[in-house]
Amino acid sequence: MNYCHIDHLAITAPTLDIGAAYVYEALGVYPQEGGKHQKMGTHNLLLCLGKAVYLEVIAKDPNAPIPSRPRWFALDRVTSTSKPALATWVARTQDIFSSVNACSEDMGSVESMERGNFSWLITIPQNGELKQGGVVPALIQWQTSNHPAEGLPDKGLTLIEL
Repeated sequence: MNYCHIDHLAITAPTLDIGAAYVYEALGVYPQEGGKHQKMGTHNLLLCLGKAVYLEVIAKDPNAPIPSRPRWFALDRVTSTSKPALATWVARTQDIFSSVNACSEDMGSVESMERGNFSWLITIPQNGELKQGGVVPALIQWQTSNHPAEGLPDKGLTLIEL
């Protein structure tokens, strides 16, 4: 049987600076630089929440070309006056195609992505919107041997439950 586990929480923000300030105000620590997602025209910051769990602040990359498809995590709806918010969560699976087939919800298409040394498969609705307003997670299958949380400094935070 293919089990899913929480992988990360996604906070959307108008800019990474605004998102970082939001995280600092809520948790007392700043997330660190993540990288760019060329395919989506986004970039992120990351904060370790456990051995294989992290928090992601994600925003449109103002220096990237606008993608030909809607951005993930409903980021095309985020404006300069939007407040940062916990948008959704992402569930990790070892077999994304089996997981998608087992879902009663249409998870969107499975797309390959990369950022730096990391590559993964992730479900993205064609319209870029959040499933059930963010309650239903995106699914992710890492295609690299290490998890992004492994390289993040431990700032004393642990996700206990969601």
